[in-house]
Amino acid sequence: MIVAGDTIEGAAYLAVFLVLVFIGSRIMVRVNTARFNRYVAPLLPLINGRATSGGDQAMMEGTYGGRPVTVSIAYKVTSHVLPGTNVDRRNLVEITMSSVPGREGWKVRYHAFDGKDWRATSADDALAASLTNAGAVSDVQERGVMAYVTYSAPLGQLTFIEDISPRTTPPESRLQAALDLLVRLDAMNQRVNPA
Repeated sequence: MIVAGDTIEGAAYLAVFLVLVFIGSRIMVRVNTARFNRYVAPLLPLINGRATSGGDQAMMEGTYGGRPVTVSIAYKVTSHVLPGTNVDRRNLVEITMSSVPGREGWKVRYHAFDGKDWRATSADDALAASLTNAGAVSDVQERGVMAYVTYSAPLGQLTFIEDISPRTTPPESRLQAALDLLVRLDAMNQRVNPA
């Protein structure tokens, strides 16, 4: 038989347990945020930015080349994000440049399964050819097989993703080179893909 006192006592234990779980989770979030902020602090001057909390990733927001940028570093991501990889967990840096005008979306990436080559793709074949002729494919290819660039016209976002494993943070020179690549791709996009 259940006695009312047992129910109240059980509810009190449950309430104490939930409060402890909440406090523990808040402490873990603060520790992770401090750790991630420490990783990105040396990189902040590149984008005149500030560190932001992003759950299980380090994030920075700022500007570069006159455009807003967000840099996130995700740790131990399943590799299906990058084509051609077969390693289970990777550390990825993703840089998104916003307010980039353009008519059509496009991608530059390594095609590991159908031809094993680098190419630009778009719903507009002429745009893909123009991007290739303008040097977009060769510029991205210099970054290595673990790099990927996509442009979303509806969002006005140019996004670069690269595997930085086993590092947890890209060296400043590597991040600078990736940001410079996005500036060049933005200029190419404006020439061959005007809004």
